[in-house]
Amino acid sequence: MRRRLTLATLVIAPSITAALALPYHAAAAVQDQGGGGAAECTIAISMSPVAPGASYVPGQATYNMSGFTDCMSTDAQLTHGTFTGTGSGIVGCIGGFRAATLTITWNTGQTSTEHLQFGEALYGGGAEGSVTGGEFAGNMVGMALERRSGGGEARCLTGLQSYGMAGEMGIFGSGGSGGSGAGH
Repeated sequence: MRRRLTLATLVIAPSITAALALPYHAAAAVQDQGGGGAAECTIAISMSPVAPGASYVPGQATYNMSGFTDCMSTDAQLTHGTFTGTGSGIVGCIGGFRAATLTITWNTGQTSTEHLQFGEALYGGGAEGSVTGGEFAGNMVGMALERRSGGGEARCLTGLQSYGMAGEMGIFGSGGSGGSGAGH
């Protein structure tokens, strides 16, 4: 009996196989590069209140940050977290450079403290720094972010007091003696 190749055989079966293999491949991409553990995360940040307010002329400001993150990690139990933080520096609607300290509380009950330098230009930006305490201590951190603010352009005229950012965060082993897994 000769079988005919159908659309289901040619398209659907490989798609299902790829979908089942995706967690393996994604986890392989989050490999520990130096003994400190690693994670690849999506991140959403709320910044408020930005005092005195971001405007089209960048200036000194202080702010609070909060948000959440969902991750794939070398620690399979670590999948998401919430964070809070504070920062200060040059903030503006068209650019800025500032420092912040974030504390992430992971779903496992562990915490990570990150010291970051943020840079922004127009609607995007990024951050880099290191994990200085807790889970992943000694590792590097990088973020790629997009600023979100409803009606932000008009609000920049009078001082934008709060806005959101969304993007990705990577925590990468740096060869230090930082923590990974459930033992930290």
